[in-house]
Amino acid sequence: MTNHYHKLIRQFSQTFSDLGSSLIPVGNLDSYPIFGGALGSPQAPFHLLLTAGLHGDEPGSPAGLLQWLQRAYPHWRDQLYLCVFPCLNPYGLEHCQREADGGVDLNRQFHQYDFRLAQGLHCLLQGQRFDLAIDLHEDIDTEKFYVWEIAPKPLWGPRVIQGILPLVPVYHLESPDGAPAVNGVISQTYASLSRKIKERLRGRPLSHFLTEHYTDHALTTELPGKLPLARRVAIENVLLNHVVQRGTAAYMRPRSRRASVMRSNDTM
Repeated sequence: MTNHYHKLIRQFSQTFSDLGSSLIPVGNLDSYPIFGGALGSPQAPFHLLLTAGLHGDEPGSPAGLLQWLQRAYPHWRDQLYLCVFPCLNPYGLEHCQREADGGVDLNRQFHQYDFRLAQGLHCLLQGQRFDLAIDLHEDIDTEKFYVWEIAPKPLWGPRVIQGILPLVPVYHLESPDGAPAVNGVISQTYASLSRKIKERLRGRPLSHFLTEHYTDHALTTELPGKLPLARRVAIENVLLNHVVQRGTAAYMRPRSRRASVMRSNDTM
């Protein structure tokens, strides 16, 4: 894995080409092109949106995503429609820093109607709806895993924890952000967040933007950034495989039956 953005995009582009698709430019940020792409058929039963690299000092998220696309996605391609944004903060990646140019935390800007990154996402996603969206992150200060979940009720968060728990410990009482974490899952809407957490966020994150426009279920996964990169990449691969395995199993039915199927599978 390299922090050189253009090399990373070449790797993703080659992977998309090998899979019969292509990355396309969807906008520009800090003088860098931002790319996104789709894989699979919109007729596939499970629709998944994946974003990575929103914080530049979290290289494990795009690295894990790239490896998963290369090694695991072909197994799921007939059952999965996938939209991918492989790296949303090129400047941060190039400079090994969380923020974009000018010290802007991109994951606090999605309340702005004219935010360039939001416009780029709209460019590719407009008119689509996803069963699940995952924004892949790392918490560089921790050795434990946790996940934020935005949904009508906890559903995907506990399943993610179930899938990765043998590999890494999770936060059980409180996340590093001070939010209550039940068995590694922080399950709250933006409106229900405490004033303390909202003040710390100082803006609206990407996951909240996605639930406003493109999905009813959004996760923000936080890999333990203190672990070696190779281990973080491996954990992210297990995480994505677990999600897709559960999602394709639950959604291999007509959409009219999905709600009852998902409820009946709450313990999976």
